[in-house]
Amino acid sequence: MFHVKHILLTLLFYGGGIRMYTTQLRISDDLHLKARVLAAYKNLSLNAFVTEAIEEKIARHEEKFGEIPTLHGEAGE
Repeated sequence: MFHVKHILLTLLFYGGGIRMYTTQLRISDDLHLKARVLAAYKNLSLNAFVTEAIEEKIARHEEKFGEIPTLHGEAGE
């Protein structure tokens, strides 16, 4: 049976200061458990682990396709 976890994350964006956004994700129980285990192994909070994973995914995309544009006044400028 497929279950979905709702996870609230606070993502940190750096650029002229720290802005925090809270978002909710729906992920499978299996993915949630694996993320928790790997985060604990790396001595990270789940929030820090997911933030790191998103940062790595964005960096790989930007290496291949260039910087992702953001709206004026948004984080990352």
